Amino acid sequence: MIFEWSGILGLEPWSFTFRQLAIMRQAKLREYWEPHSIIIAMNYNKNRPKGKSPMNPDDLNPFKDKPKKSKPIVDNKLFFQVLKSNFYDKKSKGK
Repeated sequence: MIFEWSGILGLEPWSFTFRQLAIMRQAKLREYWEPHSIIIAMNYNKNRPKGKSPMNPDDLNPFKDKPKKSKPIVDNKLFFQVLKSNFYDKKSKGK
């Protein structure tokens, strides 16, 4: 694997650690995909069927960080119901 990665990078592997080669390989592949994803998206958008939405180059690039859809940790409605039932009911019972 080390020799394969050094071949992709065009470097001799002797003076690099495995981690350094892995980081350099990742950067090389990221650099490779950036213009290619733009070209692929452009060709798709030029020839796309009617009614289909245009494709974004970031959708094709496997190295682009896609925004994560975050779910709320706590349901607000349920949270306030529990809070109200625990806090206000105890407060009113004490009087």
